[in-house]
Amino acid sequence: MEDIFKKYRVGIKSSIGPTYRKLLYDIVIATKPKNVLEIGSRGGYSTSAFLEALNQGADFHLTACDPKPSRKIHERVFNRCQRLDRVNWQQEYAQKIISPEFDLVFADGDHSTKGVFEEIRLLIESDIETIIAHDTWIDIPKFQGAWLYRYMFSHNEDYYYIDDNKRRQDDYYQGCGISYMTRSKKLFEIVKPLFHNL
Repeated sequence: MEDIFKKYRVGIKSSIGPTYRKLLYDIVIATKPKNVLEIGSRGGYSTSAFLEALNQGADFHLTACDPKPSRKIHERVFNRCQRLDRVNWQQEYAQKIISPEFDLVFADGDHSTKGVFEEIRLLIESDIETIIAHDTWIDIPKFQGAWLYRYMFSHNEDYYYIDDNKRRQDDYYQGCGISYMTRSKKLFEIVKPLFHNL
């Protein structure tokens, strides 16, 4: 099978890994969001999932943000996208960007308890339909704010919830997990098989 991400020159270290990058791509293609926010781009590994979905004809706008991105993110990642007119890059904290305009948010930025709590508060207040969060099973103490996504949304009756935390050899950090939560039963039924097939 062809590697659709090979054009993106970004390392796997401190990334979501190939399994979850492909999952992000598949979710975007299958659920057809209109306005996506990526919280935490860093080197652009996960960003490439969204950019390649745009390259393949997906119809959405992407806002990607990170207060301290890699210096080469544009050269190695953004410049590989043929539809940059659909992309808004902001070197900024997510708390200043989260708003009701987004229907899908991917969160993999600030992993502190304080930072994640503020993100979640803003996401709920903004009535975001769908949220995907990485590192929701992380066992590194200083990053355990990310597990708040799993705890808060798996116990929130307004959201359908599914996650994965299998340990895979090709993941740089094994078992850190990813969570999908949505207010839409229709979207949840579309995404559930994607998780079951991981």
